[in-house]
Amino acid sequence: MPEPPVAPRAVAISCRRASRLGRGGVPNVVSGPRFGGQRRSRSMHPGHSLAKSQDLWQNSLPVVRHANSVLDRRPACIPSLLCRLQAEVMTTRTLRTKILVLVGGVFVAVLLVMLGIVYVTESREIEEEGLKQAQALSRMAFEALYASMREGGGHGGNRQVIARLQRLGTFTHIAVIKGEPVVRQYGARPDELAQDDLERQALTGVPQQQVRREGGHRLVRYVMPVRVEAECQRCHNAEIGAINGVVSTEISLEAYDAALRRTRNILLLTIVAGLVLLGLLASVSLHRIVIRPLRMIREGTALFAAGNLRHRFHIKTGDELEELAEAFNQMASRVEQSYAELEDRVAERTRELVALNRIAATVNRSLNLDETLPAVLDEVVALCGADAADIRVLENGGLCLRAGRGLSQAFVAQDGHLSPGRCLCGLAAQTNSSHSLGDLNEIADVAAPCLAEGFLSGLAVPVLVKNQVVGVMHLGSRRAHAFDGRHQGLLEAVGQHVGLAIEKERLYQGERSQRQLAETLRRMSQTVSASLDLDVVLHTLLDQLAEVLIIDVGLILLREGDELCVAAVRGREELHVEQLVGYRFPVAASDDFRQVIAEKRVLTFCEVGRQPPFREGLRRIEEVNWCMVVPLLRGEDVIGLLALEQLDHCYDDEEEPQIAMAFANSAVMAIENARLYAEVKALNEELEQRVLQRTEELERARATLDRQARQLRHLLNKTIRVQEEERDRIAQDIHDGVTQLLMGALYKTQAARVAMMHHPAEAQEKLLAAQEILKKIKEELRRIIYDLHPVVLTEKGLVAALEAHLQDIEAHTGISCEMRVAGEQRRLRPDQERAIYRVVQEALNNVAKHAATRHASLTLDFGQQELLVVVEDRGAGFLQEVAKEDGDHKSLGMAGMRERAQSIGAELRVDSSPGRGTRVRLRLPLQSNGRMR
Repeated sequence: MPEPPVAPRAVAISCRRASRLGRGGVPNVVSGPRFGGQRRSRSMHPGHSLAKSQDLWQNSLPVVRHANSVLDRRPACIPSLLCRLQAEVMTTRTLRTKILVLVGGVFVAVLLVMLGIVYVTESREIEEEGLKQAQALSRMAFEALYASMREGGGHGGNRQVIARLQRLGTFTHIAVIKGEPVVRQYGARPDELAQDDLERQALTGVPQQQVRREGGHRLVRYVMPVRVEAECQRCHNAEIGAINGVVSTEISLEAYDAALRRTRNILLLTIVAGLVLLGLLASVSLHRIVIRPLRMIREGTALFAAGNLRHRFHIKTGDELEELAEAFNQMASRVEQSYAELEDRVAERTRELVALNRIAATVNRSLNLDETLPAVLDEVVALCGADAADIRVLENGGLCLRAGRGLSQAFVAQDGHLSPGRCLCGLAAQTNSSHSLGDLNEIADVAAPCLAEGFLSGLAVPVLVKNQVVGVMHLGSRRAHAFDGRHQGLLEAVGQHVGLAIEKERLYQGERSQRQLAETLRRMSQTVSASLDLDVVLHTLLDQLAEVLIIDVGLILLREGDELCVAAVRGREELHVEQLVGYRFPVAASDDFRQVIAEKRVLTFCEVGRQPPFREGLRRIEEVNWCMVVPLLRGEDVIGLLALEQLDHCYDDEEEPQIAMAFANSAVMAIENARLYAEVKALNEELEQRVLQRTEELERARATLDRQARQLRHLLNKTIRVQEEERDRIAQDIHDGVTQLLMGALYKTQAARVAMMHHPAEAQEKLLAAQEILKKIKEELRRIIYDLHPVVLTEKGLVAALEAHLQDIEAHTGISCEMRVAGEQRRLRPDQERAIYRVVQEALNNVAKHAATRHASLTLDFGQQELLVVVEDRGAGFLQEVAKEDGDHKSLGMAGMRERAQSIGAELRVDSSPGRGTRVRLRLPLQSNGRMR
């Protein structure tokens, strides 16, 4: 926040002190934030947020200073009243007392004045004597060192002179700083170069002086430049008068300051003694004369000093004390009135500062002028009491209305775009200064829109950014002379915030444009990389270029020898530029194209008064004077051109050609990619021919492997047939041998039961048991024989054998088996029927063992080309990995099913998942006669 203003008295003292220190022709160097250049430069920095509030604070300085003066006069009036009271009371008492008080007061006053004069005179003489002595010592040191330099004493001579000078005891610092000629010719150590601003300023030729305090006494520093004289030129290669270096000395005035303190102490003791004498005289003389009236006045003044400005004295003595009390009451009334006015003005300034703070917060909160400027206008209208306000932004050489309050639609439509010099806003923008007019009728010729709106007075302030006009703020009122200097200062302070908002939006728009350009270039690179179709890529590049540049007609032309061919186009729909694709013409037919190809750089051909070439419709390409033509460079070769045209504007000379050149480089990359793609495509075709030849060789090798595989399957089938024949033989042997023997045993036991005479009951029981055992053996042997070779399969065929097997499954397991036969039934080869029977048998066995279900189904579908066998259940199922065609063969039964299917050329597929059952599908290709293919 800004520093509080310096009181006028303090400023005056500081100025007198600065002028006293600067006497003698040596410039004064005053450090500190209040008078230093650093503070001044920061407060004047454009765009700085503190600087924007500084102007309003400066406008408030008169009010604050007036407040300080009023507040300073309020306590200061009390001693003056007491003195007046003393003087008035003296006149109301005896002449002796009055004379005594008067003589004593005059004596003490004269004594104090004399002591003060002596103190001031003595202090000045001591200070001036000290400064003169310091200046003389500094001059002596300068002459001694300068003489040593002229005699060529060098660094050693200077050190000896400095050592002798420091023996005097008054020098605290002596140094010789080399200037640019000496440094350039002989060099310098770090301690011989300028160390601070005084030494650097002295090197410019201006002597420097600085007075500072340290340890309770003054230190005077002189920095004197050393110039090149005639006798110095034999050693230094420099012009006469050039700065050869500086001599820096610092002298302590401790002795003079000690004398000054002694004088001050003596005078202070004398003054204290005089005051004590005056107090004793006053207390003895005035104790009974004025003590009681003064007590009332003292109590009243205490209340007044504590802030009770409404307190009044009620003294009825009939003498001067009553008059004094009445005068005090009048003074208190005036102070109370001034204080109330001051509070009102401070409240007004506080309200303005709060509004400025809200405006600054609004500007910092958003980058959108459409949100920021209306909020700023609301604050300004409320502060200034205006009937209307608007903010205009300088765009395209005119002032465009961006925000308004209290304006009619007709005014916005008629006066929405102003040229500089028109009305108050135009005058403010043209002259770069504020304009306030109490009666707009004085400029009725240029202020017609404002007068038509009913405004009688107006105020316009330019909005500046870096001392450049970027807009105008305007206030209008239907009252004459509605605005004064306070409103102008407030509006100028607000204008700084508005300028900051406009600059921030412009910077944001520029940054967003750059991001959009970067994103477009990124997508353009992706387009070039993603497609190898030259036509698609070039048209896409033109479309993406139109996102960042205005393109009414755009062409990409490829160079083919001495001709140019249109490869891609983009333009307004009504021009039908797509018919230009494929158009060819000689390069020499267009001077613009020939110049771009020759110079190999971007050229713009927009001239003053240029007529758009496509205003009346499509024309021949070589006859058009294009806005901008960009070469497509591959190294040093121009392989094509990018021609762009705007119907309403021209391209600039800096940014837009660079953007177009970036897109042209991408077009070159796309063309190169297409060329490389064509080469790669040719190589791929050659490679495909070679791969085709290699594939044919592999096919021949695969045919050989298939033939060997068929041979292996034939051997496997032969093995299976041998196994089946062996099973038939075993079954036949059991049937012909074991069964006959068992039947004979059965007949014999039956005969024994009839013939047995002894123990008939026991014998009969044993024979019955033997008979049952033999029956079970017979049934088991029959089942074994049936499993080894189902007779019904050979006699009645596959369908009958499967029906019998399903009945057997139902009898032994209790599983309900449903069988469905579709198509025309016909016999297959024995090995096919046997393999299918074994596969179905194994599948039903798996249902009985693992499915945990009471129902299964079997489907046989005899088609013209194939036989489809499906065994399905709704049981527990299993993981699908078990049923993959390549199979991991975890189950021996599953492996046997696959082997049997493969042996007859059938395809076996098992589909299953946990909880959804299992489906076994066997597909056997058939010939027209039902035999296997």
